[in-house]
Amino acid sequence: MSKKKILYLNHYALTPSIGPLYRPYYLSRNWVKSNNEVTVICASFHHLQYENRHITQDEIVEGVRFKFIKTSRKYAGNGINRFINMLQFFLGCCFLKKDEFHGVDVVIASSAHPFTLFAGWWLAKKFNSTFIVEIRDIWPLSLMELAGLSKYHPICLIFKAIERFIYPRADGLVSVLPMSKQYFVDNGLDKEKFHYIPNGANLDTEPDELPKSEVSRSILEWKKQGFFCVIYTGAHGGPNALNYLIDATALINKQPNLKIKLILVGDGIYKKEFMTKVKVEQITNVHFFNPVNAKLIPAILAVADCGYNGWPISELYKHGVSPNKIFEYMKARLPIIHSITIEKEQVKAAQCGILVPAEAPDLIAEAIIQMKELKWNSPEEYAQMGENGYKYLIENHDFKKLASKYETLF
Repeated sequence: MSKKKILYLNHYALTPSIGPLYRPYYLSRNWVKSNNEVTVICASFHHLQYENRHITQDEIVEGVRFKFIKTSRKYAGNGINRFINMLQFFLGCCFLKKDEFHGVDVVIASSAHPFTLFAGWWLAKKFNSTFIVEIRDIWPLSLMELAGLSKYHPICLIFKAIERFIYPRADGLVSVLPMSKQYFVDNGLDKEKFHYIPNGANLDTEPDELPKSEVSRSILEWKKQGFFCVIYTGAHGGPNALNYLIDATALINKQPNLKIKLILVGDGIYKKEFMTKVKVEQITNVHFFNPVNAKLIPAILAVADCGYNGWPISELYKHGVSPNKIFEYMKARLPIIHSITIEKEQVKAAQCGILVPAEAPDLIAEAIIQMKELKWNSPEEYAQMGENGYKYLIENHDFKKLASKYETLF
């Protein structure tokens, strides 16, 4: 395969020094290993960074160049400042100079928001390059389903116009959502141009001695006291449906002899509300921790007993999900409780945990208790769940394999 020059637009891409590593970094690193030249275009400031600061200089990490578009407007949560941040990134991409990116073969535009898709189309046209759309979230459907916006809201009308303009003009569309093909076809995409390439995990060998944190040390202490520890790592927002998990844990808390702890690691717009609820209702088996460096997550998952991920009920999820934290749990060989109401998802496919309906605290509580009893009474069966998840991850979500599949589109 001949060497390609790839321009990858992703507003929220990160390097190891500034934030947790996800899809853009691992795909790009593998493309470089395949003798391609990759530049990732990302924002100088956004909410996923470890520190609230602007990145002023480009970085080259493992052969991947990261170019930062200046986004001067800082923000917290959703609102006008975040919208301005999106527009700054969009305009910065559109005005990239052709001389700086001479000979670009492929432009990939990732849908952290639809403005990036339009910028990608503009650059592909400017550079006479192959144009690939990458869909992580479906806009404006996400705003309508999760934020309750009307389809006639100005931002929804703008985003709808962008997607109807972009999909027919894409040379290929890559979606992380397994059941989303018909949606894109209905909105103008040639069905032959749809490709499902999910999120995944980096399966490089971890160091023998994983770095410890306050979280991992606390879990180890609770386990010495005989507690079963359920872990959640990630955002504390509406789409994460943690209120139902906390309600489930409150039910368990009424039976202290069960000795079950819930550990929530992360931050988000609802975290203070959740902490207040736990304090007022005296739910003593729930513990909150601040976000930690991604390098510390493997050690935390290694000592936990069970991982949790959940979603609200929404028509949005009929198109499927591809949550990074599920793959992190699988990599740690951690049995998983997944609370979601859809036909096709990863935990059931991998046989690595328990699937329960969304927004059902009583059933979530039952699943947690069932997990504890299974580990205590059938440890080999419990361990096999974790092995099933790891095997499924290797076969279906190894970033090396996903990057190779992506390259067939170039």
